[in-house]
Amino acid sequence: REGTSVAQLRVRPGTPVLEHVVTALRERDDAPAVAAGLADPARRADAAADVAAGVRCVLLVDQLEELADADPAAARELLAALVAVATAEGSQVRVVLTMRGTAIDEILTPDAADALGAGSVFVGPLDRARLRAAVVGPAERAPGLAFAEGLVDRILDEAGTEPGQLPLVESLLAQLW
Repeated sequence: REGTSVAQLRVRPGTPVLEHVVTALRERDDAPAVAAGLADPARRADAAADVAAGVRCVLLVDQLEELADADPAAARELLAALVAVATAEGSQVRVVLTMRGTAIDEILTPDAADALGAGSVFVGPLDRARLRAAVVGPAERAPGLAFAEGLVDRILDEAGTEPGQLPLVESLLAQLW
């Protein structure tokens, strides 16, 4: 939609995750105080409404499993805050979360499950052909961009079929570009 921004957030263990959520949606001087409100269940609804007010955004939170593996409590807190922001009255903030399925058990609460239920899309592991399409598709759409002969096959061979191959490939491609 016109007027809708897109913000990406890659959460890292040991960082002020809730402050990053606040500033990803709108730069503000009081981000630490608002983040504290999101962390406090008694103040979360008011803080979420404040964060969402006047913001029209799709917030992409990528690789949530990194936080869930390192600090499940912080990941649960983040998920609760994101649900509160997205479901605040009048909110036009939409949240897209990516994570491996193995992390969901660590962070899912009944409230989060209710909020995520209808909007969840599960993507199975990528076979070699689908992984190839994920690698070469963006390059094919970019004028003048091509892979060196044999590079895609080498990437696919190294990625193998193990779970978690997509973040590995994503990291490699980000370094290549």
